[in-house]
Amino acid sequence: MQFSNAFMKALLRSPLHGMLSANTLIITLTGRKTGKPVSTPVNYVADGKQLIITSKPERSWWRNARGGANVELQLRGKKVDATAQAIEEPTAVAVQLGRYLGRAPQFARYFNVNQLPDGSFDSGDLAKAAHERVVVLVDLP
Repeated sequence: MQFSNAFMKALLRSPLHGMLSANTLIITLTGRKTGKPVSTPVNYVADGKQLIITSKPERSWWRNARGGANVELQLRGKKVDATAQAIEEPTAVAVQLGRYLGRAPQFARYFNVNQLPDGSFDSGDLAKAAHERVVVLVDLP
């Protein structure tokens, strides 16, 4: 995974970023324990001036956004300073996953969430998926 992350970071920082940057960015947070910057490539969905990022709870990078954090993004080829907030409570995560999938319904299968004929998403599936995910909301300037 280290090689994969290093490759993704290099690509997203290069002139070739356009291949991925429509839905992948690098987020840099300050480690709460170490005080050192932690950078990781993540998928995102844009909803207005807010980005929605999901992660599995066992990953550690998102924990640095608990209680809110200033972050630096490598977003669409540019550095952007923003603020981020980790969402862990399952009901709130389900709401944010609904927003995420509303903007990118093609990802519903990765979360095992069924899309209903009216275009909405099955609330039971969202609730189940919320127990397997956390969400990081990033507010852009």
